Amino acid sequence: AAVPKATSVLGYAGAFVVLSAISIFSAMFIVCLPRSGKSQVPRPHDMDPSQMRDASRGTVTALASMFLFVAGYVAAWYFLERVGSRSGLPQAAMLDSLALGGLIGGLGGFVALLLRRILGARQSFALAIIITIASLLCLEMVKITVLSYFLVATSFQLSINVNFSNVMSLIAMNDEKGRFVAMIPGLQSFGATAGSILAGFAFEKEGRVGVISVSVIAFILCAGLVLRAFQVSHARTWADRITRTAV
Repeated sequence: AAVPKATSVLGYAGAFVVLSAISIFSAMFIVCLPRSGKSQVPRPHDMDPSQMRDASRGTVTALASMFLFVAGYVAAWYFLERVGSRSGLPQAAMLDSLALGGLIGGLGGFVALLLRRILGARQSFALAIIITIASLLCLEMVKITVLSYFLVATSFQLSINVNFSNVMSLIAMNDEKGRFVAMIPGLQSFGATAGSILAGFAFEKEGRVGVISVSVIAFILCAGLVLRAFQVSHARTWADRITRTAV
């Protein structure tokens, strides 16, 4: 929300001033982070081989879905401003729409908790991914005005944040001991790089349609991997229950 005002006073340098201030402020909380987890990670030969395979397969699938999810998100997000500019929207109104949409989208984590309690994890993810794709398709199906642009940006950011929480929780479900948690930001970075590069080429070739196509394809592939990861996690949960009952 501070970026539009800062850029109006300082130009594009204002955006970097805001980001720098946020980074410095966030760094103050590093001392509050725990040094290590509370539970000890079991050694590989102490775990059941089938459980190890299922856990590893589910975790790898969930991590791959994170890569695709971020690629699809960044592919669209990085070019939303360009899309608005090419549609003839005033820059000030467009930036305000993105900022306000971001504030509303910040509620995505809370919405994810609510949807998971009402619908369950899979249905929550499916609903959010459908809204995400529908929001992008609306850029082609409806006339882009300031109002429609604001609604698209808001629904896109809200549904994205809902599924960020869903994908993170899916990784946690499959990686209970946190063995692969350090790979999450790395895959997010790779996904962001891949998504922005592909969207850049698509934007130059096909314009808005190219960017939307890249994002939609990435989200569809992500949904397939998430469904597979849920299946593996569900099967492992039932196996654990049967084992405990037999014991």
